[in-house]
Amino acid sequence: MGDTVLPGVNTLYCFASGVHLRRLDDEMVVYLADRFETHLIDDVGGQILEAVQQMQSAARPCSVSALYAWLSYNSDVDTAVQVASEADVVLKPLLGELVRIGVITIQAC
Repeated sequence: MGDTVLPGVNTLYCFASGVHLRRLDDEMVVYLADRFETHLIDDVGGQILEAVQQMQSAARPCSVSALYAWLSYNSDVDTAVQVASEADVVLKPLLGELVRIGVITIQAC
């Protein structure tokens, strides 16, 4: 994809253009209109995509720690900072795969 971010740079996640989501039982069907691709995402990935979508709709920046806090139903900024290292371990591999297949994109801030 060419989306690489230098260490120490804050990374924000958002949906790529032309992404359409639909729940299908415990999975999420993702259609990438720009590529004419369809992907079936498991429940955990679907929950992450729903959270990113909710954060985007609420105009909230979606960093790894903010996403972790959102998923944990905790919007306390201090807690979000404390869980940043845990969030990296839990969410970065999943977000990396969603970036790799083109569902979400990253922005360096």
